[in-house]
Amino acid sequence: MALSTSPAVRVVLLITAILIWINVYALSYQTKVWAAPIVVSHLAPGLAVVNAVTTVEAKISGRPSALKKLTDTVFNFELDLTKVIAPGRYSLALIPSDLPADVQLIGYSPEEIVVDIDVEVSKVVPVVLDTQGWVADDYSIKQTRVVPDHVTIYGAAVLLDRITQASANVKVDRRRETFVAPVNFLVESGSGSPLGAVRISPPDGKAEVEIGAGAAVRNLGIKPSFSGELPGGFWVREVKFEPGVVLVSGTQQALDQLANLTSTPIQLGGHTSSFTDQVAVDLPSGVTLVGENLILATVAIESSQGTKQFTLVPQYINVTEGFSVTAASPASVRVVLAGAPETLKDLQRNDVVLHLNLQGALSGANMITIDQGMFTTPRGVEVVSFAPERLEVILSRSQ
Repeated sequence: MALSTSPAVRVVLLITAILIWINVYALSYQTKVWAAPIVVSHLAPGLAVVNAVTTVEAKISGRPSALKKLTDTVFNFELDLTKVIAPGRYSLALIPSDLPADVQLIGYSPEEIVVDIDVEVSKVVPVVLDTQGWVADDYSIKQTRVVPDHVTIYGAAVLLDRITQASANVKVDRRRETFVAPVNFLVESGSGSPLGAVRISPPDGKAEVEIGAGAAVRNLGIKPSFSGELPGGFWVREVKFEPGVVLVSGTQQALDQLANLTSTPIQLGGHTSSFTDQVAVDLPSGVTLVGENLILATVAIESSQGTKQFTLVPQYINVTEGFSVTAASPASVRVVLAGAPETLKDLQRNDVVLHLNLQGALSGANMITIDQGMFTTPRGVEVVSFAPERLEVILSRSQ
């Protein structure tokens, strides 16, 4: 008994248990869902795929070490268009590529997709270079350039009409000196996935990134923050800042993480009409303002005869033929309505409808921006505000 309770023996037993667990984990099989890209092949010259071909949801199983080695190049699905020789609509099976011996494909969805084929057209678009990561502290990116800065994209006219640019990514992690690196060009769908139905010429180029000593600078807009509440029936229509944009400096990493700046709180309590207040910019750590931190905020306040709030589940319109909505996040929208008290008293949730317009939405995830024109309300009732302003809607082929 004394032997089993000695510190040395307990350490040995613990190490042995850990080693056994590691071996069991390494030899065990795990199941995961993989978003595998669709690769279009054998498309006849002069033809183009109309649909935005993106990814397949595949369920795979294998040892953890093998699953970690999978890439989009190793595992994808082929859309073989060998038999397609003219424009039209075709229903075609998706063919999975071979997997490594220690990885198994359990199932995937969809197993086939409907594609529309049209005549191929071309369009010249600019290339936007996106730097990934951040340079070393006390250094900043002075200038970037991509060569060539324009490319020709080929595809169906309905797709090319929605494309305004191609993009390229280059890593700048912890660099201190100017450099040149090769980059691949890509065109992305609304969900951020590479658009496989479009080809690019040339397919690649080079990025030139000029890096120098000194803090980075950036112009940023200002979002209002509030303290207190307006009396019932009054609401903030808009806030204008003077200046509306300020110049800040800091490390490249600190500035790249900012979409905008926030004002110090604007006091709303007791106000029943528009007013002007003096505020400042609330600066994050590591960021400084170039110039005086003095901002003039003009707050426009409006009143209504009464307000009422509902939570609405959207109704979807203009859904792409052959597809249906499988999920939305968030699933509902909070809307505030204004109108005469007698009108609002009898107003029911079913009297207000949000028609979420999905025209142009593609297969997969789409970020849809809501505007007031999408709401239908009874006469004398208007939409005061709603939140959120955007929904992520996922489309998939109807079964």
